Amino acid sequence: MGYGGKNLTKMILLSLGLLLVVLGGTAAGMKYTEQPGFCASCHVMEPMQASWGHSAHGRAAGCNDCHAPSGSVEKIFFKATSGLGHVYFNTTGQIPDNIRALEKSRKILQENCVRCHGELVGDTRMGGGKYCFECHRSTPHGS
Repeated sequence: MGYGGKNLTKMILLSLGLLLVVLGGTAAGMKYTEQPGFCASCHVMEPMQASWGHSAHGRAAGCNDCHAPSGSVEKIFFKATSGLGHVYFNTTGQIPDNIRALEKSRKILQENCVRCHGELVGDTRMGGGKYCFECHRSTPHGS
């Protein structure tokens, strides 16, 4: 292998190392942002974390199990875009008085209800097209 081959090998090893650092950082970042304490780091979410922690879901599911898509690529994109929106509203003080899920979030919540409870509830859209959480509004966050 000539001099050019050594440079190519170094470049490949450096690229692989950089890729591992980026992926490791992403995996560590994903793991960190999966923690309920991360979600409650914005004071507006503290009551939601407290009520969730005392519910049956608090022992079985984290915030992202309900509020984020289940696919890994979709989850990364969703968390990144939602997180940027949350940071913007919290840092600019434009936090709404009444937090409501956007339609895309409502669909994700519904999909996750069915993903975990589908066998138990059967056809979950029977009640006039309502989402599960419209009737079970206090699950898991209280009223």
